[in-house]
Amino acid sequence: IQALLGLNMFVEEMKVYADGDQGLLQAFSQLCLACTKGEMVIANQGMMEMKRQFELVDKQFEGSKMQDSSEFLCRALEKMSEIEKLRLSLIPKHILTMGELNIVENYFLHVKEETIVCHGCKSETKCKQSDMTMWCDMVSMSNMTRTRSMSLQKFLEQSLAEEVIERRCDKCGCEEATTFSRLVKLPRVLIIILKR
Repeated sequence: IQALLGLNMFVEEMKVYADGDQGLLQAFSQLCLACTKGEMVIANQGMMEMKRQFELVDKQFEGSKMQDSSEFLCRALEKMSEIEKLRLSLIPKHILTMGELNIVENYFLHVKEETIVCHGCKSETKCKQSDMTMWCDMVSMSNMTRTRSMSLQKFLEQSLAEEVIERRCDKCGCEEATTFSRLVKLPRVLIIILKR
């Protein structure tokens, strides 16, 4: 949540939900409002309300047991996006303006295109995936050793790099293919999570 609160433009846009329906978006919006005003007591109460609201939408995060912060962030963004999609779906299409987008997706959603090329017949298959976080493996694919000296740029390049995989081709029956990915839509904020 601290990572989101550090994004000033996002926080400013989220403040419009402070007077909306009860729920996760409103709780986060009120937290944003309290933090920007420097009202720490209200911000602490807002954090507790956000946690309570999040427990209502995802039972995995009930109580006070230790939780994975990256998993919490991913689920929080997904749930806030789902709530925003529902809110927007209730507005008649002719009333929606071009600027009225899903604010969560507008900030965080990226699209990655994966290409798979058969080694036998060279046929290509492409598919696109949307996500609000990008996971990068900290284990180097080339030597399969853990490394702490790679730059973030290298981790990104590695996660999109060409790789030989086992995959049966429907056209020629070949069992090997090469896969590689590229980002085809960048968000305003790309959240990168490093996997250990």
